Amino acid sequence: MTSLRAYTPQDVKIAVEFVSPYKNKIWEMKPDGRVRFSLNNGDRAELDKLLSRPLTYKEDWDQLKKQIKRYLAESSTKIVA
Repeated sequence: MTSLRAYTPQDVKIAVEFVSPYKNKIWEMKPDGRVRFSLNNGDRAELDKLLSRPLTYKEDWDQLKKQIKRYLAESSTKIVA
């Protein structure tokens, strides 16, 4: 069973601002503009507590990454414009 529902805008904001107890973020902006994601089990467990629904399936993580990329692209456009 897979979940393909989108996360809420609040969930995306939480994920973008999330800093793990190990002082790591789950994403990093590379110099060439690409976004690199890294999620370990401890970070996932913490995010599951904060998000409106858990990252149960790989598709959930893929959906959240897609929404984070879109959020970051829109944010950078607002800063430049």
